[in-house]
Amino acid sequence: MGGLEEALKFVDELKLVSKAQPGMSGKIAYSDLKREMYRETVGYLENGSEEAAREAAFANKLAKEEALRAKNVKASTWVKAKL
Repeated sequence: MGGLEEALKFVDELKLVSKAQPGMSGKIAYSDLKREMYRETVGYLENGSEEAAREAAFANKLAKEEALRAKNVKASTWVKAKL
């Protein structure tokens, strides 16, 4: 882990400041990310009752995938390699 001087040197070497798109300052990008994060968080809090259904659907999907894998392994014919 480097210090502040090394981080600034790295940014300067890669010219990261000049590569930023016009109109996308760090403050604007940060506010967009923060707004999206809060939107998702509030959505999870307001729709907490849907979490159980989402978990059940995910568990069913995993069970189906496991059953398919087991079926494929059982149906496969294994051939011993000759060394």
